[in-house]
Amino acid sequence: TLGRIHISLATIGVGVFALASALSAIYLVEERALKKKKFDAISFKDGGAPLESLDRLANRLIWVGFPIFTAALVLGAIWVSKLGESLDRPEYPLAGVTWLAFAGLLLARQVYGWRGRRAARLTLLGFAAAVLVLMIYLLRRIV
Repeated sequence: TLGRIHISLATIGVGVFALASALSAIYLVEERALKKKKFDAISFKDGGAPLESLDRLANRLIWVGFPIFTAALVLGAIWVSKLGESLDRPEYPLAGVTWLAFAGLLLARQVYGWRGRRAARLTLLGFAAAVLVLMIYLLRRIV
């Protein structure tokens, strides 16, 4: 059904964003350790991952997850309208914020050359919005 496809795509999209966010968090930790010259940090065991590689892989993952998440949003909107529900629940605009954060990130990377710390922070912000959507959805189901 439409609902199951929406939920499956949303789960896959957010899962891919979670991987990109994990890489972004590692990027920020390693960059900070490098700046402070703390080479004994956990992140630098066995040399750590090169920052550029972390950034590049996170970007690739976002390019994979974004169209999947976009399809999930479109199908979700269709599903909600077929159920006759309104789009005034808090998770709906927050899902839009998630989409805008990742769309903005992809645009900023392409047009303005955003890399590194800026991109990592925006990735984490977008993922935080996605987690909030999930929490609101689950709380609504429980209550």
